[in-house]
Amino acid sequence: MNSYFKEGLKKLYKEKDALDKQISIFSLLGIFSIAMTYISLEHAYDTYISNIKVCIILTLYILWHMYFFCYETKFLNNALNSRDTILPEINLEPLKILKDVTPLAITLISTTLILFILRNPQKAFYYSTISDIVISFFITIFQMGYAKNLSNKEIIEPFKKIKNIDFIKYFFKRIWIYIGTALMSYGIVFLGMLILTVIAIVSGFINSQTFTDLIFSAQSSQMALVKLSTYSTNILYYYLSIMGLLAWDYDLAKKYIETAK
Repeated sequence: MNSYFKEGLKKLYKEKDALDKQISIFSLLGIFSIAMTYISLEHAYDTYISNIKVCIILTLYILWHMYFFCYETKFLNNALNSRDTILPEINLEPLKILKDVTPLAITLISTTLILFILRNPQKAFYYSTISDIVISFFITIFQMGYAKNLSNKEIIEPFKKIKNIDFIKYFFKRIWIYIGTALMSYGIVFLGMLILTVIAIVSGFINSQTFTDLIFSAQSSQMALVKLSTYSTNILYYYLSIMGLLAWDYDLAKKYIETAK
C-alpha cells in the first residue's frame, strides 16, 4: 500500500473528533452486523424465521447500504477537495444527495442486489463480498466523478483520466483489503476465544472440577461460544473492511487529483 492509503488511514483516526466519529460508525456497523449475523445463524440451524423478522432485517440492511453510499460520497467529496476534515459527521446530512438522480439510481441497483443476496441469508456474507469487489468497484468510480462537485456532469471523468493499468492496480488493492480484514478478524477472534478457553479450563481446575466435568461444561457452552465468535468476527470484519475501503477511497481520490492536473 502506498503513502496515500496510509495517509488516509491516519486521517481516519487522527483528525479532529475522529474518536467520536469512529465510535458512531462502529455502533452503526454493530447494529447492522448483529442483525445480519442473527438471521444467518437462524437460517443455519433451521430455525423458523418469521416474516416480521425478515422485514426488519431487510429494512436495516437496505437503510445501512443507502446511508453508507451517501456517507462514502460525502467522504469522497471531502477528500477530492482536500478538506482538513475528511470523515463526515454521522448524521442525516449525507442523505441529502439522494435527491440527485445518479446516486439514487445506483442505490436502487445496490438495493436490488441486496434483495437477491438475502434470498439465501446463510450465504449473504460471501455473496455480498463478491458483489462488492466486482460491482461496487465500478460504482465507486462513477461515484467519485459525481462526488467532486456533487454534480452528474463529471460522472464519467475518472474513466477518462485514470489509466487502465491504475484501475487494475486499485481493483487488486480492493481485493487485498477484503482478504486482509477477513484474516485480521478471524485471527483476533480466534486468539480471544483461545484465551477464554484457557481461562475457563484453569478456573475449572482451581475449583477442583474433574476432567469429565470440564468436558461436559465445554460441550454445553459450545453453541454459545460458536455464536459469540461468529458475532464478534462479523462485527470486526465489517468495521475493519469499511475503514479499509474508506482509506482505499482516499487513495483513489488522490490519484484522480494527480491525473486531473
